[in-house]
Amino acid sequence: MKNLLLSGLVAFTLASCGSDANNQGTSPFVDSKNLQPSPVRHDSLTAAQVEKITKIQATFEEVYPVSLEETLTDFKRDQHPDREIAVWLSMAEAYEKYLANQHRPLHLAAKKEVYSLLLMRSMMPTEKVLADASLKVLSRQEAQAVLALYSTVDQPITVTQ
Repeated sequence: MKNLLLSGLVAFTLASCGSDANNQGTSPFVDSKNLQPSPVRHDSLTAAQVEKITKIQATFEEVYPVSLEETLTDFKRDQHPDREIAVWLSMAEAYEKYLANQHRPLHLAAKKEVYSLLLMRSMMPTEKVLADASLKVLSRQEAQAVLALYSTVDQPITVTQ
């Protein structure tokens, strides 16, 4: 799913959280305009995978409005869909926990920032996310609270040419 969502998500993440193309990280900067979706690698998904993907899509639908059909196709593009599903389920769990712990409902802009932080966190360590994030809605303490809810090891995106 990262292969196809990456272009939209990177653009969204960069726009909402800011990223320095000249950072000192080990990964080179890749312009999201140059990304192409990989081909569909799996003709079908298991019923269990579809159930999990349906939950992921429903969780993030408000902040990343992509149809279930498109989301399923995106996961079919992944070389290892189960691994990606696990990452996205961890993000969804952290997202839902953070929203549930709020005293009042968050505005859409805040929800998008929570999503963006979790997406970034799925690819890099917390310290790097906090260093790169240009928070517009959430405070640094709120961002730290969001990131503390995500426990999966970051998995840098591999871009193939």
